[in-house]
Formats: sequence, structure tokens, C-alpha cells
Amino acid sequence: MSRELDAVSLRSFIAEIRDKLSALRGIGREAEAGIKGAGKKKGLTSLELMGLAHCLEGFYTGVEDIFLDVLTTINHATLASETWHRDLLRRMTLDIPKVRPPVIDESLARKLDEYRRFRHRARHMYSPLVPDWDRMKHLVYDLPEVLESLISRMERFLAFLEKTADRLDEG
Repeated sequence: MSRELDAVSLRSFIAEIRDKLSALRGIGREAEAGIKGAGKKKGLTSLELMGLAHCLEGFYTGVEDIFLDVLTTINHATLASETWHRDLLRRMTLDIPKVRPPVIDESLARKLDEYRRFRHRARHMYSPLVPDWDRMKHLVYDLPEVLESLISRMERFLAFLEKTADRLDEG
């Protein structure tokens, strides 16, 4: 871990990440509510499909925001290549000696990459306007598990940062 961050800055960073994780939980709740509502009737309306697609986009955008914060604040790095979205995920799996442990594991990175690819397709979709349920339903149904896995990994990472802040206080 770089000594450039002091304990107060590190604790502020931890609080900001926890706040962003809370927002991701809210997105997860909205997606679950959308599915439960659809179960009471036959199928999803086009508006419900677009709403669920928006939840998936928002989820991955929130994940990416957290990872960008880690990259810039903890790693003191930036990404500039055309493949930076994919590179960011890969970098979060790296163990960087004397800086930080992996933020996520390879398995979670592969799952999150599906959400990244979905977001790309959804953002660049011109026709049809309504997302294809068959292409996105596994992401919607897997979201609670992926979200919990992400939160678990992030809490481990934040515990590492808290220990680092404690050591900075002592030193």
C-alpha cells in the first residue's frame, strides 16, 4: 500500500466505497422487485424489460465506478486503452505486492464481464428498442448471487484497507 494516503483519507475512501455498495444493493432490490412483479402476470412488458436492462446497466456502471476508485486511489494508476473496461476488471484480480491484495477473484471477474458486455450491447442498441429477455434473463436472475459475491469480496478488501489505516495511525 502506498504511503501517500494517510489514515483519514483511507477511512474516507472506505466510507465512500461502502456508500457505493449500498447503492448497488438498492439496484439489486429494484431488479428483484421487477421480477417478482412480472411473476404475477404473464410475462414482462416492454417497459419492464427496459427497466430491468437499465438496472443491469446501472449495476455494472456502479461496479466499474468502485473499481476505478480503487485503481486511481489505491493503485495510483489510470487506464487509457480502447479496452480499458476489460482491462479494469483484469487489474482488479491482480495481487500487487506492497500495494494491495486482489479486489476480486477470477471467477467473479468472469461473471462481472458478462454484465460489462451486456451494458455495452444495451448502450449501443438501436434496434430493437426493447432488450431481448432471453439474452438478459440469466443476468437478472444471477444478480443477487453476483452482488452478494461482490459485496463479500469488497468487504474483505475494505478490511485490508482498515488494517492498513490502523497501521498508519500507529506508525
